[in-house]
Amino acid sequence: MLPKPSLDRPSVRPTVLDHSQIALRAEALAPALRQADYEAIVCILRGGLHLAAHAAFATGLPLHFLRYSRDERGVAWHGPPPEARRLLLCEDFAGKGFTLLDCEAYLRRGGFQVETLVICVDALSASQPRWRLFQAAHPEERFLLPWERHRRNPLAADSPAGVADHTLRRTAWDLDGVFVADLEAHHYRNDLRAALSRRDTLPLAEFAPRPSPDELIITGRPESDAERTLEWCQRVGVQLRVLFRDDQRDWPTPEEVARFKADRALALGCTDYVESDATQAALMAQTYPQLRVTWWNEGRPALLQAALLGRSFHFQIKR
Repeated sequence: MLPKPSLDRPSVRPTVLDHSQIALRAEALAPALRQADYEAIVCILRGGLHLAAHAAFATGLPLHFLRYSRDERGVAWHGPPPEARRLLLCEDFAGKGFTLLDCEAYLRRGGFQVETLVICVDALSASQPRWRLFQAAHPEERFLLPWERHRRNPLAADSPAGVADHTLRRTAWDLDGVFVADLEAHHYRNDLRAALSRRDTLPLAEFAPRPSPDELIITGRPESDAERTLEWCQRVGVQLRVLFRDDQRDWPTPEEVARFKADRALALGCTDYVESDATQAALMAQTYPQLRVTWWNEGRPALLQAALLGRSFHFQIKR
């Protein structure tokens, strides 16, 4: 069996699927599902819910639910079972475990005819469903579904059953423009020493967040600014761990700073990054879709999704 790459290594970037991609593929498959003459849709809770809802709306078929216990490998109906015999069983992923196999076997023992539909299949999948929206193009390719970003948190692997997924989100924050008002770049270029001295006297920003103690700051400030930065944090009451840029570059580009922040956040198992600079936020969202990126926007946060336009694309500006 092929080893599964760790999602905690920033060098291994899974193919991240978003809701719109999944919805479009499901809609494209709808005519074939209608022609297959299924009589009911069965969803494996919770992972199959998103896909099963699409399939039910696309076919007009009734929707039923199964519960699965991974610890006991137990399957049971959640609500009444269907009276129909020909079923389409929906799950989000054909994984290397037993969920899909056990649920399918349970239905067959009950006298149902069953075929399966999943969002994605890769080289480690223990079964090969008849229908899939996405198929891994090569053995090392892995998928990350939009509701699975919490898996990047190292605590997710050891969390007990029943722990809410959102409690496993881990956020890294920008510093300038989030906790302190951001000085414009020309101040630093015109007189760096004066700009740094002015920055050291600034108060905590009115739009600063109140993060939980286990979150952290990953800043584009260089390590040479660490001492004065930590003194400022102590003075204004920011008690988070702060990580500094360590490339020793005096004037890095926005792309380089964004890459540093995102790479470090992913290496530490963060699921979210909150960035003050719109350019850097867009670069992160475009390049690191496995990271949920928020533009802070002076306390009016906006969740971003971005894609790079082709180089041949030109905007025409009306004058």
